[in-house]
Amino acid sequence: MAGMRTWAAVGGVVVVALSIAIAMRFFPPQDRKSSSASTTGDAVGAAGSRDTKQQGDAFAQSRTGPAATRASMAKSTAPLPPLDAPLAAIVRELKPRAEAGDARALCRLAVEYRYCAELEGRMQMIETGVARAQQSPESGRRRGWGSPERMASAFEETNRLYQHCEGVETPSSTEIVRYMRESALGGHPQAASYYASGDMFSSSDTLDNLSELSLYRDNAESIALAAVAQGDLRAAWELAQAYASNPEDRRRPLLAQAVDPQPATALSLLYALRTSIGSAGAAGGVDIQSLLPRVQERIASLEQRLPSADVARARSQPAKIGSDAGAGIPGAGALQRLSGAISSRGRGGDWARDICD
Repeated sequence: MAGMRTWAAVGGVVVVALSIAIAMRFFPPQDRKSSSASTTGDAVGAAGSRDTKQQGDAFAQSRTGPAATRASMAKSTAPLPPLDAPLAAIVRELKPRAEAGDARALCRLAVEYRYCAELEGRMQMIETGVARAQQSPESGRRRGWGSPERMASAFEETNRLYQHCEGVETPSSTEIVRYMRESALGGHPQAASYYASGDMFSSSDTLDNLSELSLYRDNAESIALAAVAQGDLRAAWELAQAYASNPEDRRRPLLAQAVDPQPATALSLLYALRTSIGSAGAAGGVDIQSLLPRVQERIASLEQRLPSADVARARSQPAKIGSDAGAGIPGAGALQRLSGAISSRGRGGDWARDICD
C-alpha cells in the first residue's frame, strides 16, 4: 500500500503535468489558417488530382521495361535534402519537384509525413497512458508504464523527435498513400516496393482510404512486378509471400488480397532471392545469416506443398530479379531493406527515412 500511495502522490503530479504538456505541445488550438490540403498537402496536388485513367497510363509507361524506367528517373537525379533538415525546409525544397512529378521527391515527402504521423500516434498512446494513470495508479503499471518517470521519458523522447516536424501539418493518410503511389508509378523502385507491400495502409482509417484501396487492388501486383524487374529484393520477397499465401488465411498480407495465388511463381522468386543473397555473401562484407534461414524456410514449405514437376520447373527456371537474373550482387542497402521486410513478418514497421535516396 505504501508503494501505491507513493505512486499516487508522485505520479499524480507527473501525469497531470504531462497531460497539460501533451495538450499544449501536440494538440494546440485549431487557429492555424493553413490546412493539410493547402499547405503541405498541396506538394502533390496536381499529381493527386489525376483520374484513374491517367494513373493507369502512367503505370503502363513505367512497365515498358528497365530502360524506360531508367529514362523516366533520369530527370530525378537531383540530391534530396539531408535527413537532419527540418521538415518545413524539406517541404519547401521538394514541393516544386513533387508537383513536376519527381518520383524521389514524392517518395521522400510520403516517408517524412508518415514518420511525423507515427510520432503523433505515439504521443496519443502516451496521452492514453497518462489518462489511465490518472484514473488508477495500478492501471499504468499493468499497461507497462512502470513509473511516472517512464511516461515522462517517453514524452520527452517523442517531443525531441517531433521537433523535426515543427511547423508542418501532417496530411491525411489518404494523401500520404497517394504520394507514395505517385512515386511508385513514376518508377521509383523502393517506393514501389513499400507501396506494393500494403504497409502504407492502416486498419484505423480503412474507410478514409477506400478510393486508394481500390487503386491499390488494381495496381499493386503490377507495381510490385515492376520493382522486381528493377532488381528490388524487398519487392520480390513481398510478392513471393503474397503468391504463396493461403486465401483462407485471415492474416494474409494486403498484397495477397490483390493477387491470385501462384505458389509455383512464389517458389521461383524465392529461388532467385536465395541466389542473390548467396552472391552477396560470397562477395564478403555483408552478413547474410539473418536472411537465408527465413528464405530457406519458405522454400522448404513450398517444396513440400507443390507437385514435384512444379518444384523442378521453378528450380530450373528461377525468376528474374533485375535484368540479369541474379547475376548482379545486391548492395548493403538492398539487403537491409529485405531484412526489414523479413523480420517484420508482414506487420510493417521496417521503414526508414532514407529509403528514397
